[in-house]
Amino acid sequence: MRPSAAYKEPSDPMPVDGDVLLWGPAGVAFSMTPDAAEETALRLLEAVRQARMQHAACAEPRASEQANDR
Repeated sequence: MRPSAAYKEPSDPMPVDGDVLLWGPAGVAFSMTPDAAEETALRLLEAVRQARMQHAACAEPRASEQANDR
């Protein structure tokens, strides 16, 4: 499920009693083991890479649009 608007504020992770506590937007908070947090961080970085590629693809004018502008 995708929220209606993406949050622009980053989350704040912190170590607490050997786990990683993550405070997010809208009062969301949860904890993870260090292993789960590390794997989540790697997956998040990959998702960021893909999202930036999608954003760049949407921002590029299509060849057909460029031909119509001539």
